[in-house]
Parts: sequence; structure tokens; C-alpha cells
Amino acid sequence: MTLSKKLKRYKTLLLLLKDYSHAKIIVWDLDGTLYFNPSLINHLRKKYIQYYVRQSKNNKNNFIELERKGVDWIDIIRETGNLNTKKLMFTIEKGIVKDKYVRQNLKLANYFKISSKENFLFTNSDIQQTFNSLHKLGVKNPSEVFVKIITTNDLDELKPSKKSFNLLLKSLGRILPDHVIYVGDSEKQDIVPAGKLGFKTIFINNWGKNNVGDFNYNNINLLIHDLKRFENLLRSRFIKYLAASLL
Repeated sequence: MTLSKKLKRYKTLLLLLKDYSHAKIIVWDLDGTLYFNPSLINHLRKKYIQYYVRQSKNNKNNFIELERKGVDWIDIIRETGNLNTKKLMFTIEKGIVKDKYVRQNLKLANYFKISSKENFLFTNSDIQQTFNSLHKLGVKNPSEVFVKIITTNDLDELKPSKKSFNLLLKSLGRILPDHVIYVGDSEKQDIVPAGKLGFKTIFINNWGKNNVGDFNYNNINLLIHDLKRFENLLRSRFIKYLAASLL
């Protein structure tokens, strides 16, 4: 790593340490954020293409072209029927057991054990899939780890709808937006709406995009490595003083 890259890395770490020290709540997305499996993505993509071809009578190349232009899968097929986004997603993804693609991540599970923050989970998965996935990751007692778990069972409209984020805001209570960090892997479903609310954002870059969030990481383990370091640092009285007065 060159000197300029090292300096940029240290600067970014200091900025994130500042925001992390001030944060009271961390909001986490689940699928693609706390875990990522390309095989699951490929399986889901095939399902969405099959549904699109069947309902629209268009060639799958139409789907691929829209996908290349940056249109989300759910938006591509939204016009093929009268179902709302939630029912549409459930129809297409019915029978897919997402937690089958989840691998244990003890680094992640151990971070949640030492985290000094209030952790929220905000996902477009249903409650059963959510708990199954968390268990597979190594989070044995999700209700103890997360102060609030918001799933499709709680949402009338899925992320990134205004109604879904209003429910999240309500769950945060009187916490000010600048005391919240939001971690997600979708620019449209997570980072953009969270940023508009005034949250600091951390983007998990599974898709080859850069500089989407306030902070950007190529995978969850790199982020967890830094957050665990912050937790250790913030236990130091000197660092607490430094964070409060200078950062």
C-alpha cells in the first residue's frame, strides 16, 4: 500500500471513529450485508427472469438490458401485474430457503457481544428467515443482540418505501438522526433513503460500486475488524476524551 493510500485510509478511519463514538444506534440490513453469497444472488436472479418472461411475454434479453441500465429486478417486473411489491417478492421468492446459503461468521457474532451500541435490524426478509439466518451466522439470541428487529412481518410496504423508513424512525424514538449509523448493501433500498434521513451510512460494496455511502467497505468482515478496534479504543479514557473534545 502506497503512502498516500495509507494516509487516506487513516483519515477515513479517524472520521469513522468520530461518527462511531457519537452514534447511539447502528441499523443493520441483513441479506447482502451481514452475509453475502453469490450462489443465492444467481438463484434469485433466475427466478426473477423466469417470472418476467412468463408474465410479460418478453424475451429475457429485455430483462438483462434493463438490468444493465441499473434498474432493480423488482422494478423491472413491477409492471407485469397488479401485485404490490411485497406480494410480488413473496410470489417470486417463495420456496427459496435463504438461510441455506448462510455461513457461520463468529467474528460478526463476537462483535455483537462486545458492541456498546444499540443494534437494530431492518430487513426485507420475513421473521422466520431472519431468525434462521442469524442463527446460522452464530447469533444465538437475536432478541438479546438487537433492540429492535423489523422484518416484512412488520412492513406493509418494503424498503425503500417512505412508509417503511417512517416505521424505522418511529422505532428509534427520540434519537437524533446524526446519532444513527446505517449499514446496508443496496444503494437504492438502504443508503440513499438512510442518507436523506440524516443517518451516517456505511455501504457494503458487493456490486462493484464505489463511494456510495459516507464510508465504503468491500465486505462485512473488514468493517467488523475496524468496529472491534473502535470498541477497544473507546474503552480507553483518553480516547473517550479525545473523541468528545477533538474528533
